Amino acid sequence: TNPYYRVLAVNTPQRLQAVLREKAAESGITLAKAGYFPTLGVIGSYGRQDDVFFPRDDSWSVGIALNIPIFNGGRDYYTTQSTISTRTAAGSTREDLDRQLVLTLNSALSRLVEAKKTIQVSQSFLSAAEMRAEIGRGRYNNGLLSFDDWDLIESDLINRQQTYIQSERDYVLAEGAWENALGIGSIM
Repeated sequence: TNPYYRVLAVNTPQRLQAVLREKAAESGITLAKAGYFPTLGVIGSYGRQDDVFFPRDDSWSVGIALNIPIFNGGRDYYTTQSTISTRTAAGSTREDLDRQLVLTLNSALSRLVEAKKTIQVSQSFLSAAEMRAEIGRGRYNNGLLSFDDWDLIESDLINRQQTYIQSERDYVLAEGAWENALGIGSIM
């Protein structure tokens, strides 16, 4: 595989999204592993109490809460295994996307080059048909060419013009497919 396509594939929006999904899955593993560790928290409250409607005596309390997970039925273990599997799947999806993008870029560039060459060939045939039609018109006007032959020449010119227009259309479509594969382009 051409390394040029790999460089182009790395910068496409689809690839960047896949990398970010992979990083998010990696963060999910860190978050799932946090369930294995003890937690320490501070608890506090403040209030007023009294036996009258507007209390005057302040009361407050402060405490420390330590939570040590000893056994929770395997919830932390299976959550961690699930997030590891999610991370592995995201990595595999990104690798598959890398291969797919290289193939898509290669194919799109090949179609673009082919469409450009087709325009050049169509232009050459159109120029020849225009010259032939000009000569045919002169010969027909001087009575040196039959109507049927003149009609064939003019029909060939029309067909060549249509072919040239179709090849221009195909080039624009191939150029759009190339820009789409790269993840670039503009909306006018």
